[in-house]
Amino acid sequence: MITVTERTPPAPRQPKKAPGPPGHFLWGSVKAFQQDPLQTYMDAVRRYGDLVRYRFGPLSAYLISHPEDVKHVLQDNHRNYRNGFIRDLFFKPFLGEGLLTSEGELWRRQRHLIQPAFHRKHLATFDAITAENTARMIARWEAFAASGEPVDITKEFAWLTFRVVARAVFGADVKDAAGTVERAVSMIQKHVSYRMTHLFTFPEYVPTPHNRRVRRVARELDEIVYSIIHKQGEAGEGEGNLLSVLQSALDEKTGEGMSKQQLRDEVLVLLLAGHETTTYALGWTWYLLSKHPGELRRLRAELKAVLNGQMPTLEDLPRLTYTEQVIKEAIRLYPPTWAITRASIADDVVGGYHIGANALIFVSPYVTHRHPDFWENPERFDPERFSTARCAERARYAYIPFGGGPRHCIGSDMAMMEAIMVVAMVAQKYDLQLAPGYPVRLKPLVTLRPEAGIYMTMHRLED
Repeated sequence: MITVTERTPPAPRQPKKAPGPPGHFLWGSVKAFQQDPLQTYMDAVRRYGDLVRYRFGPLSAYLISHPEDVKHVLQDNHRNYRNGFIRDLFFKPFLGEGLLTSEGELWRRQRHLIQPAFHRKHLATFDAITAENTARMIARWEAFAASGEPVDITKEFAWLTFRVVARAVFGADVKDAAGTVERAVSMIQKHVSYRMTHLFTFPEYVPTPHNRRVRRVARELDEIVYSIIHKQGEAGEGEGNLLSVLQSALDEKTGEGMSKQQLRDEVLVLLLAGHETTTYALGWTWYLLSKHPGELRRLRAELKAVLNGQMPTLEDLPRLTYTEQVIKEAIRLYPPTWAITRASIADDVVGGYHIGANALIFVSPYVTHRHPDFWENPERFDPERFSTARCAERARYAYIPFGGGPRHCIGSDMAMMEAIMVVAMVAQKYDLQLAPGYPVRLKPLVTLRPEAGIYMTMHRLED
């Protein structure tokens, strides 16, 4: 076991200029990032160290990977680092001023208003929604098991997680429009991913055929969301869903609630962010379990001891410690949020290096989760890393699948609860085996996903 306390940073009289690749004389490292950002990150860290400087044309960009430096940017001096133009450029056209994209006082107000929606008292409802929809998914798998045909489990988990989050946000009101909402959210996600990976694309306001389609489905999504907001607002109460909680939230200083526009923005953030990340967390977890039968046997032994074939409840989750460790280790190796971006407002010093104003900052959980000073044999799948004792020895910011600091993911507890329940229910009913002939390759887009899915065969376990 490697135990690392605090690093002694370099302390020159004047901050040094960070090292990094020279890149193309005109575009810098743009092409390398487009081709393979993960390999570009890892190669640079091995060659240049914990803080790497890149050029993106005229812009300076920095990859920050040491936990102490990550803590400085995300927590200690977070006010000097705004979200940056990447979220403004790619997400704001669809998400408006939601929690994911807003800044400053507006963000602080919204965070304060939204936080109660994720209080533990609401998890019991979410627990029931997750169990109900997971049971429906497992029932769907009877046909797959009978056919023996490989199935892309990421599509199955996407089917599940969208229904869970849509029901949690809207309640029963989304039932009739679920298909339209799901298609619209999927198209927006694909559009944002495409724009992020192609240097020259037309912005949304240019009426290309593709942009017109995207804008049309975005309008359809808005009409549905505003209709549900209006319906629940007129009724004066919801059914305990997240939207009803947001509608009743009042600012302590002004006594005012959220406008319909703000409610719309926050609802879309919940739909997009609360669906895709959990999908791939589940996909990567089963990918790793299928390759490590010993860990899967131990997980099933815990499920047998705690649940004995029963459906898990919220009260059972604290006892499913190894199941939780498995999921945490899976998202250490394959964090769905593989990159966190910021932009510096003023000059700063990080790890002894000068960071200029208006620089682009990259924090990559994928890289930091492989830092050899904090993770022994970092490429190995080892759920025991997340035992209570070993977690206590590790730097807090060595593990950041949900970010850190004030902008730490507000739904992280809910996401973990959902993942534990789904893994527990699936593992008691099915054996999922990787199908030969379907290679799994990483594709870092908005989230870290498999390029062509994760194809598995499903085998029903004996009761």
